[in-house]
Amino acid sequence: MNETIEIQNYIDGSAEPADRLLTEAKLLINPLMRENLDWQKTTHKLVEAYGRKQLKAEISRVEKRLLSETKFSSFKKSILNIFKT
Repeated sequence: MNETIEIQNYIDGSAEPADRLLTEAKLLINPLMRENLDWQKTTHKLVEAYGRKQLKAEISRVEKRLLSETKFSSFKKSILNIFKT
């Protein structure tokens, strides 16, 4: 198995228990693999953060459109009524 795939399966929990145990053993004896694990985790976090940022930007664009275009005025009124105190 490719080491990158093995590490990814280990990180995301999709590895079978025997494969996970084998990967953990390899990580104990292979410093380069441990370093690759750290880099892969870091990369995964960066990709997730970028994805969240993109999603938030898209939600913001949709929100602005829904609240500003006249064809969505009844929707806007409905939403504002929900949040009236």
